[in-house]
Amino acid sequence: MSALLLPNRTFLHYEVLGRGIPPVVFLHTWVGSWRYWLPTMEELSIYHRTYALDFAGYGSTLGRSAPRHLDDFLEQVNYFLQSLELREVVLVGHGLGAVVAIALAAREPERVHSLVTIGAPLHPGWAQVLPDAPADALARLAPDKRASYYAELLLPEVRRLAQATYTAARDITDQIDVLSLADETSQPWLALYGKQDPIYQAIMARNGGFWPLPSSPQHHILVFDRAGHFPMLESPRPFYRVLRDFLGLAPGSDLRDLQLRDEWRRRFR
Repeated sequence: MSALLLPNRTFLHYEVLGRGIPPVVFLHTWVGSWRYWLPTMEELSIYHRTYALDFAGYGSTLGRSAPRHLDDFLEQVNYFLQSLELREVVLVGHGLGAVVAIALAAREPERVHSLVTIGAPLHPGWAQVLPDAPADALARLAPDKRASYYAELLLPEVRRLAQATYTAARDITDQIDVLSLADETSQPWLALYGKQDPIYQAIMARNGGFWPLPSSPQHHILVFDRAGHFPMLESPRPFYRVLRDFLGLAPGSDLRDLQLRDEWRRRFR
């Protein structure tokens, strides 16, 4: 367990695993903490140095609990990267972390080599899909309460999450026009969604069933048919594979060549 003392007296908790470049930094969603990234970090640690942090008010980060602006989240990540002298990182942001990752890529392009987002909201006003209470939001985003990851990696962290922290994080990101931020990003960006994720469903409903951004060599979307908001837990093998494929791309590669592959079907058909 490691921590940094931020200028606002917050002790920012983070974990590190593995070695290799480029470094990969994981940013969590509105409900949870760094902990649900651990299986993914273990999977990538043979080839990459991986980092996962807890935003203020989440997990084991101690101090001021309720950010008031998107800049509060950006300052935490920026200070983390500066303190550890990390440049040209791959940001992997999920939900809340996805919004932060896109904003940081737009505002600090020299620090971000590329980004992967999971379950990123794109339009202001999206938060109506999430209940007001953190536990209810978790049940909406991860409905399979019988899954081992639910009890081991998600529920304990949500029980520690203060209502004010969750509400502030949800409401802050609800006001952000992520599509405008996306127009300012130039890095390779892979957008991942679970087909059952209510955030993905809201995006598609708003845009007539179409992805609102043009696919290009620098931007690509992939959707996990059998997952919701947590594809790294619900469809781990396909998730790990596409993430490894993304990290292994040569400079200038076309992201549209990335595809989700069913390992079982490929092996036995």
